[in-house]
Amino acid sequence: MAIGMLLSIVILIMGGSALGATDVTRYQIRGKVHLPPDHDRAFIANTRIVLDGGVFQGFLKEDGTFVINDIPSASYTLEVFNPYYQYMPMRVDVNRQFANNVRAFQADFIGLEHVIPVPYLREAGLEIPYVTRMNYFEVRKPWSIRDILFNPSLIMVFVMMGAMYMMPSKEKLEEMKRELQETDSSTTESK
Repeated sequence: MAIGMLLSIVILIMGGSALGATDVTRYQIRGKVHLPPDHDRAFIANTRIVLDGGVFQGFLKEDGTFVINDIPSASYTLEVFNPYYQYMPMRVDVNRQFANNVRAFQADFIGLEHVIPVPYLREAGLEIPYVTRMNYFEVRKPWSIRDILFNPSLIMVFVMMGAMYMMPSKEKLEEMKRELQETDSSTTESK
């Protein structure tokens, strides 16, 4: 029993090579991220190339190129993460049966009926253009006097002020009351 435990520990330490682990072919994905015209030096440091949400990562070089090495044969989602710019995600299939070992498509997570292939060149790899600059905040509407005048609270104030203006004053009410009493008394006297 002790020999069996010792043997299993040796196998675990050696990483399973004693069991005859299969030799897995590894591939690489390379390409170029199109740099926006108004980028700064921090753009390169803030940008990450990510496969399947972070299983494999790559970094940009100064000219916008990247290489992700030691990737097993599979299908991946390639995304470019940058806090200021949005890039189109791509679906990348890595296998030796494809030309240059890589096949790429624009990732369409909603409508899967339109598959748009992206060329993968032997020297350049993938070309990833940027889509747009990220907008985290809604642009504030400019100030307008119309917004103040059509404010519901202000409209209620105007309606109440108009009603107060239209109502007769206390003196007019007393005068109207006297006139009514006089007409009342005159009609009772004439009877």
